[in-house]
Amino acid sequence: MKTNTKWSIILILVIVACSVVTGIVYNSLSDKIVENAPKDDNKDILDIASLIPDADSLKPLDIQGGDEAVKEVNEAYAGDELKGYLIKTDSKGAYSTLSIATAITIDGKISGITILSQKETEGLGDGIVKEDFTNRFKEKDTQNELKVVKEEPKNGDEIQALSSATISSQGVVDGVNAAINYYNAHIKGGE
Repeated sequence: MKTNTKWSIILILVIVACSVVTGIVYNSLSDKIVENAPKDDNKDILDIASLIPDADSLKPLDIQGGDEAVKEVNEAYAGDELKGYLIKTDSKGAYSTLSIATAITIDGKISGITILSQKETEGLGDGIVKEDFTNRFKEKDTQNELKVVKEEPKNGDEIQALSSATISSQGVVDGVNAAINYYNAHIKGGE
């Protein structure tokens, strides 16, 4: 019995010592942890003009309907002239929630998308943030939902998936489709 008590006390002391050391290390690195933490303020990383040419400001709109994927809807302006709409959506990727900003011009074309946040597999699914992939959405019409294909697209509503990242690619298309559906139901349909 004395042996069990002795080992229990040693184990408790080791756990306490590890906890103290962990606390000391965390406190000494807390400034670096805060500095390197991902930013949730998407406005800091969103370049409006790169998505909607000439646009220099956003005007928030109230979200209509019950689509949980739609997180934010904005009108994009160049001065007082309406240039298009910026719709932020969330969708499910292979390993994370994808936050996507989809820009739609006033004539119903996708002028660009950007991935605001993702935590997909490094070297595979995280390729969804690269221009090689995001440029595939430019000038797509919003008449119909987009589809993911593995081979070279044959139709205007097809987006070629990234090699070895079909689920991540589908997640982006799902987010863009949520923006397209919102645009058609509540913006274009409401004009």
